[in-house]
Amino acid sequence: MNVGKEDATGVTLKAGTLNSTTVEPKLLGTENITRLRAALWTASTASFKDIPKDNFREFLAVCVVYGDDHVTFEPDITFFDVRHFNNDLQIESPTASEQEALSSRFSCAKL
Repeated sequence: MNVGKEDATGVTLKAGTLNSTTVEPKLLGTENITRLRAALWTASTASFKDIPKDNFREFLAVCVVYGDDHVTFEPDITFFDVRHFNNDLQIESPTASEQEALSSRFSCAKL
């Protein structure tokens, strides 16, 4: 794992949405970044306000794939509960049991 001492290379960010009863996600967007310099960037808050609310299903999945100059790391996935998504752009984490169920049925390769 890259802990911030080396540049991250080949970064791909993907966001998709899915229901708890299906495993087929709907891709919302993707971004490719060639290189992020170690310790020279700050995290930013993602903005979903330009995506119509009708495009969201129950959960949002955000996948990050990256490496360094030597190896590509396993994809990292984070799920968010968007069932109560509103104009305040507040999203929550799924419950532990929902997280476990989503993780067992979904992978970044499906986005």
